[in-house]
Amino acid sequence: MLFPSSSGQPNWQLLVVLLFLLTGCGFNKSGVVYPELLETVGWQHPDELLKASSFDEYAETIQQEVAKARVPFAYATREVMFASPAEFKPAAECDDTRGIVLLVHGLSDTAFSMRDLAKAVAQECYIARTTLLPGHGTRPGDLLTTRLSHWTDTVQYLIEQAAADHDHVVVIGFSLGSLLVLTEALKADSPIDAVVTLSPAFYLTTSPWAELTQWLHPVREWLDKEKPDDAYRYEAIPTIAVAQTIKAKKRFHQSIKQQGSVSIPWLLIQSDDDLVLRTGKNRRLFEQHANHNNSQSITYYGSAKLDDATTTSEGDASIVNLAGFSERFKVSGLTHVAIHQSPENHHYGVDGEYRNCGSGGPRSRPDVRFCEQADELWLGPWNKEAPDDGAYGMSTYNPHFEDLSLRVSRFLSQVWQQARD
Repeated sequence: MLFPSSSGQPNWQLLVVLLFLLTGCGFNKSGVVYPELLETVGWQHPDELLKASSFDEYAETIQQEVAKARVPFAYATREVMFASPAEFKPAAECDDTRGIVLLVHGLSDTAFSMRDLAKAVAQECYIARTTLLPGHGTRPGDLLTTRLSHWTDTVQYLIEQAAADHDHVVVIGFSLGSLLVLTEALKADSPIDAVVTLSPAFYLTTSPWAELTQWLHPVREWLDKEKPDDAYRYEAIPTIAVAQTIKAKKRFHQSIKQQGSVSIPWLLIQSDDDLVLRTGKNRRLFEQHANHNNSQSITYYGSAKLDDATTTSEGDASIVNLAGFSERFKVSGLTHVAIHQSPENHHYGVDGEYRNCGSGGPRSRPDVRFCEQADELWLGPWNKEAPDDGAYGMSTYNPHFEDLSLRVSRFLSQVWQQARD
C-alpha cells in the first residue's frame, strides 16, 4: 500500500489528492485501460523539435508531432489544433506591439489550457504564445521517456526566441509551468521583464508522498493507467512524470534560495480552495522574496462572505483577496484548474462540453449520477457540497475571469510603462 492510514487501510484521502495532482482533473468514468495510451510513440527526440528559426515554424513542427502520435479522444483534427502551440496577434486596434507573453501549461495539460488568458493578453497589444511541453498532447506513454531537461530546454528556447523577436518579454506559468518560468526568471542574465504564476506548484499538499516518486518510479511505472474523460488532459500518468515535477520544484527552491529575491515584477494568483497547493506557504514565499513594488499576490476565497464584487486587502496593496464564490454562476470555490479558464470556454466553460463529476473518485455513485444528469449544478472542490443540497461537480472555470483578465492587464501595463520610463 502506498499510503496506509493508522488503521492499516489505504489512506484514500491522500491518494485522492495525489491522483488529483497527477491528472489535473477528476477521475475517469470508465476505468478501462487503453493499451495504446500507455505506449511510447511521440516526443522521442524533443531537442530536434527546437531548431525552428521562428515561432510559427516551431508551432507547425510541434503540431505535426502531435498529429503523428496523438490518440484522439473524439475529434482528432480539432484536438490536434487546440492541444498544439499557437500565437495570438495583438488586437486590430493596437498601434504598436508592447511585447511578447509566453504562456506555459502544467503537468498533464496541453496548450489549450492557456488559450483563454492568451487571447485576453493579446487584446492588450501583446503577442501571446502558448507552448506545449515535451511528452504532452499526444499520449500519456510519451511521458515515460520525458525528463525535466526536455521541459527546461523548451522553455529556454522559447524565451530566447521571444527575446530575439522583441525587447519586452513576460512569462506566465500554470502549476508546473510556474516552476519552470520563475526558475528561468531568477537567472542573472534572464531577458524576462515580469512573471505571472498561476496556481504555482511551489508547495504541494501531497508532500512528502509525491517526493517518494523519485525512488518509486523504477519499480512502479504507472500511478494511474486509466482512460481519460477529458480531451485536453491526461488521466493516466507515469510515476516518472511526477518525479520530474518534484525535481523541478526542488530546482526552483534552490534557485530562489540562492538568488534571495525576485527583483522583477511578479504576480501570483491562486485559490484557497485548491486541494493541490499549500496556498498559505505559497503566499509566505511571495512575501519573503517578492522585491519589486509592482509585485502582487491575489488569492481567491470560496466563501459566501465575499460576494461577487468584494475585494479586500491586508493593509498592503500587494496582498489582495478576491471572491471565488459566485451565486450567479453557482460556483462555491475555484479548484486547481479553474482560475485561468473563462466561463465562455467551449470545453471547460458554463456551456462547455466537459463536466467533471468525480466518477471513480471520492464520490458515491448516486452523487456522480446526480451530477451527470442534472440540468444545473453547483461547482467547486471535492471537499465542499452544494449550498442548496443539489447536484455538485468540480469547478473548471473562473466566474470572475473577466476581472482577473483586467488585473493581469493592469499588471502588464504597469510593467510596460515602467520599462518605457
